[in-house]
Amino acid sequence: MKKIMMAAMCMLVAGLVQAIEFNEIRKNTDGATTAQFEAYANPLLGSRVYWKGWVRDVETASGDQCKVEIDMDNPANGYTSYDVVIYLPAYKAMKLKPKEPISFNGKIEKISKLFGATVYLSDVQ
Repeated sequence: MKKIMMAAMCMLVAGLVQAIEFNEIRKNTDGATTAQFEAYANPLLGSRVYWKGWVRDVETASGDQCKVEIDMDNPANGYTSYDVVIYLPAYKAMKLKPKEPISFNGKIEKISKLFGATVYLSDVQ
């Protein structure tokens, strides 16, 4: 019985983690100590997210990949920096334009709090 309850709790937590929004990550990392940040962020790693943002910039990366920096704040609200980093094949990334809306999904690979929350995604679709 105890194992079943633990498995059910894990599935529930996994479902909640996958549904997390970027602003929730931002809210929980702003003002957090390093230990608090790690305790919050580490369980999110590997979770798939489905988000919308705005293209900030596209840079060439290795091979046929480009680094796409995404701002999760509407650029019409003034200057902000990128919050999410994804890598796309060059043939897709080269079509993107700054401030263009973009929908994407991927797995959380890393979360940095150096200049606010920056999320790095892998397995992007």
